[in-house]
Amino acid sequence: MLRRRLSRFQKATEAYRRDWNLLTKTPTEAQLRQEIRHYLRMAVLARNSPDANSRWRERLYEDHASHRRKLLAALRDGRPEAWLEYPD
Repeated sequence: MLRRRLSRFQKATEAYRRDWNLLTKTPTEAQLRQEIRHYLRMAVLARNSPDANSRWRERLYEDHASHRRKLLAALRDGRPEAWLEYPD
């Protein structure tokens, strides 16, 4: 039997499989709260970083946390698909 050679992208595919599943499933409130805490912690680390080149990440992490807060509010209202309607 011939063994198929693995793609160089297979490891990345495995790593992101859980994230892609989030696109098809509605996250729970606990998952969203955990992600919000994570992104806010990462924003603080980026803000306090001595490396000026890593400070742009602060805004990125704050944007991710904002998105999760909107989604959490929409989920609590029973309309997770309408998360774009919620203010920052």
